[in-house]
Amino acid sequence: MSPSVRLSPLGWFCAAALVAVVGGTAWTSLNAIAGLSASPFVTYALPVARVLMNVGSVLVVGCALVPVLSGRVVRSATAGGIAAASVVALASLVTLVLQVAELWPVTVPNVLRYIKLVVVGQSLLATVVLALACLVVGAVSLRRPLLIPAELRFVLALCAVVPLPLTGHARGSEYSDVTVLTLQAHVLAAAAWTGGLLALVMILAHLPAVLAVALPRFSLLATIAIAAVALSGLVNSGVELGTTPGVGLAGFFTTTYGLISLAKVACVGSVAFLGGTIRTRLLPRIVLRERTAFVSLALVEIGVLGVCYGLGTVLSRAPVIA
Repeated sequence: MSPSVRLSPLGWFCAAALVAVVGGTAWTSLNAIAGLSASPFVTYALPVARVLMNVGSVLVVGCALVPVLSGRVVRSATAGGIAAASVVALASLVTLVLQVAELWPVTVPNVLRYIKLVVVGQSLLATVVLALACLVVGAVSLRRPLLIPAELRFVLALCAVVPLPLTGHARGSEYSDVTVLTLQAHVLAAAAWTGGLLALVMILAHLPAVLAVALPRFSLLATIAIAAVALSGLVNSGVELGTTPGVGLAGFFTTTYGLISLAKVACVGSVAFLGGTIRTRLLPRIVLRERTAFVSLALVEIGVLGVCYGLGTVLSRAPVIA
């Protein structure tokens, strides 16, 4: 399989996520948030940078998941994880600079001040450090594949996903003890599900023998992840809307925040249907190493997941009352 073909699922995912985040940002009119005086460039560039950071993060997770699912060393997965970790580190730094630009002129002292005073800055710095750790571990694994257990690399990749999402609405909620835990479950499950699917299509789709081993294991993981994503997402949105004065659960239908939440639910439902189709109709044939429409259906699923990630990025910055 040529590199251009292998990259097409990633390009499709990025395109869907970027369209969703740009459209969603325009819809929520984030310039209206009190205390922010960002230029239109920062208003749109910031969520785009966060989407690229999220894309890189899920791909780091997915590449780390490949050897866990397949039970063998896959050098292309290790190399892909290194590249993705580089993207995460760079996108996190760009995001940090753009976050500063929302408040103050971008100077080194202001960046350091932002990191010291604002929890988002500290989380972005932690993301950079964890991404660089994934890069180093990946580089070592590329030279000595059996030195670092695949499971340890997968756990490290998951750790790199967690810091930034926990600085959003959930942290300031009246029920933060609950929402922080459910948001952790939401983020980790979504990363494993999305990253795993991307990695399977990009790296293993052209290796029938390996795919026959990895896909059944991933199918079970994806089923659990879909349930966790749907349930935790509804709980978080419900708590945010229900505890906002003058909004309540009716806000699912009367606010932009609520409508975006419902759009994400619809996306998750669509992906669950596609995943169920692959599991029930294609998986038995894939195990027998027969040709199937797995890649075609998976590409549709990846596109919908891209929209989910774009909408999720918008939702993390959208005021609940909007």
